[in-house]
Amino acid sequence: LLSLPLIAWALHQQGGLSALMACHVASRALFLLLCHLLAWRRCRFAWRGPWRQPLRELYRLAAPIGLIGFLVALYEALDLIFLSKLGQTMDLAWYSAAQRIVWPVLLLLAAIGNTMYPVLSRYWPADPARFARACQVALEAVLFVAGGTAAVTFAGAPFWMGLLGPQLADGAAVMRILALLVFVKAVAATLGPALYVVNAQRQVLGFITRALLIKALLIGLLVGPFGYLGVAAAAVTVELLFAAVPTVRLLRKTSSWRGEWDMPLRIAGVTVLSAGLGHTMGDGGGLVSAAVAAVLYLLLSLAFGVVSRPRIAALLATRRP
Repeated sequence: LLSLPLIAWALHQQGGLSALMACHVASRALFLLLCHLLAWRRCRFAWRGPWRQPLRELYRLAAPIGLIGFLVALYEALDLIFLSKLGQTMDLAWYSAAQRIVWPVLLLLAAIGNTMYPVLSRYWPADPARFARACQVALEAVLFVAGGTAAVTFAGAPFWMGLLGPQLADGAAVMRILALLVFVKAVAATLGPALYVVNAQRQVLGFITRALLIKALLIGLLVGPFGYLGVAAAAVTVELLFAAVPTVRLLRKTSSWRGEWDMPLRIAGVTVLSAGLGHTMGDGGGLVSAAVAAVLYLLLSLAFGVVSRPRIAALLATRRP
């Protein structure tokens, strides 16, 4: 409730990525305050007593998470860093414009995924079956939101880019690639918090480090011959193979979740159909194409059973304590 209005205000004021990150920090600060208020009776701060040993244990668990956050921030910044040093000026403008539109969506997906952390913490390790079910329902819900966003973004890419300036509409191709990135990132954004619940943060630190190094290498190889499109393709490839896939494998290995892929594959199919048909049946990338893609996404979701009363009831039941 705080993050979305702040992001809208930041975009209205033409704020950059730093402004969007400030919005995210503000929402996290509010989350921390609410957690403190809700847990005040059960967990009060004690300035006296044997607190050093718990503090050491907390540091052991939290230090890898803090380092992961630093590496993820660097991981996300690599695209623009390499383009600013090795790419053309217009490539940097197109890519940064597309990121400004896509980034709020990525923050929204991360926020939705983070809301599952208290639920998952309640279930693990006391109730492994409910933990696995909560992970599955959360993954499908976030993929549904990401799929709709990706379809609308892909179909109306020139329109969205044109909102930041008519001359930027020519960079619609990178917007379409980043629309795919939105869908791929939904996996790690949702299942990532579950890895912290099962105390797998050290393994997460390992594959995030590998992803960072491989992304830097791949972007360095592609930015010269392929420009901003090569950078976008590298971002999607690394996110899929070295972030999403390791997240799924690690969670399967360390928890009771095994993954049911029928519904995620349906959502992916509906996303592809909606994006393609919306672009074809609309006005070739304008607002009409985006609207057609949105309508098709909802209709196809109903037709293929992605959205149904039992599934909505399952989602609501998962969120209850």
